[in-house]
Amino acid sequence: MLPRKNNAERVFFKILSKDDAGVISDELRRLSDDTWEQLLRLAIKTALVPAFYKRLLALNFKNIPQGITANLKNTYLFNLKRNLILEHELFKVISFFKENSITAIPLKGPVLAKYLYGDIALRSAPVDLDILVKEKDFLKAKDLSEKLGYGLLARNNNEFFCNFDLKYSRQLLFKKHNGQEGNLFLELHYDLRGVFVYAPLDDFWQGLSEFDTGKIIVLMPTKENLLLYMCLAVMPITEFIEVRYIFDLHTLISRYGKEINWRQLKRKLEGSRHESCVYFALKLSQKLFRTNIPIGFPEKLKPGIIKTATLSLWVNKNNVLCIKYDRSLRWYYFFTSWHYFASSLLYSRNFPDCIRIINKKIFLPKTEVENLYSTPGSSKILPLLYLKRILKPLTRIFNN
Repeated sequence: MLPRKNNAERVFFKILSKDDAGVISDELRRLSDDTWEQLLRLAIKTALVPAFYKRLLALNFKNIPQGITANLKNTYLFNLKRNLILEHELFKVISFFKENSITAIPLKGPVLAKYLYGDIALRSAPVDLDILVKEKDFLKAKDLSEKLGYGLLARNNNEFFCNFDLKYSRQLLFKKHNGQEGNLFLELHYDLRGVFVYAPLDDFWQGLSEFDTGKIIVLMPTKENLLLYMCLAVMPITEFIEVRYIFDLHTLISRYGKEINWRQLKRKLEGSRHESCVYFALKLSQKLFRTNIPIGFPEKLKPGIIKTATLSLWVNKNNVLCIKYDRSLRWYYFFTSWHYFASSLLYSRNFPDCIRIINKKIFLPKTEVENLYSTPGSSKILPLLYLKRILKPLTRIFNN
């Protein structure tokens, strides 16, 4: 699924996979300064500096170039500071929701860092705080967020776009100024992902357990549901695949794999739109970090030959080990129609289902299309607006 890694990439993933310390130390002694620079850039690019730096410290290797060590340490400490700020804010929001009888689950962020790594310093600080609430509590949670000083971003202050994002993305994004620390962002969800591609997880709220962060008690989903959610995070529909999420998945399985009910997970996935997503996420984790997954489990989820071959063109090195705006990538990674198709195929049961998903994305209800293009009542040009939506995915190729 991934082409052969270059030397820096091979060493980078070997370190994070916690290979034998003696073997790794021997390899590190042979690295040139240029390769160390490549390792630093790779750690920054993948947002895995904290885990990479911690692992190097654990290896107790003395011959790291001084500039590399200083850069890693500064990034590590800056990330810790940011995570402490986010942790404090997250706990304040969760506690306020709880005081007002709203059950909330923190997604990603400092809680996931503590749950997976045992230390909030070891996961890269997110841009925003993600909190999941039940759909029936969403509007109340929105009001409570505003009482805490959060305001909707400009787009969502427009009633149409607010309702549009709620309907299709099932989330709203808020911002609050936090003095000298800058802005804080809060993403409030009432589902794990958007409406087009992700089937709802009806049992996500069942079997919740309490997790003691050392400061407050928070609710966590079952390990099976958490694994499924993390696979959804690994395989996005609009962006490149992020290695940090693959490493989260690897860490979850490495730490809690014996507690995961793999048979129950297989039953949950059977016939769902998530089978291919979980298959590719687990295979990426195995390929990059040699994750210890029960023998044969991913293969039970493997799509048919044609679907696997098609998606493997998308899930490869240029989609995983990349910089988002790197112009050196092959053209089809900027060919939005290909990404549009591949991501829809990933979350479809078959090719006809994929076409249905794409059709629903393009042919939105008349009033929504008119409002999206600021032409209310323009029913005569509606066919042109739909044509614009069909052609829109083709345009990025001409801008790159």
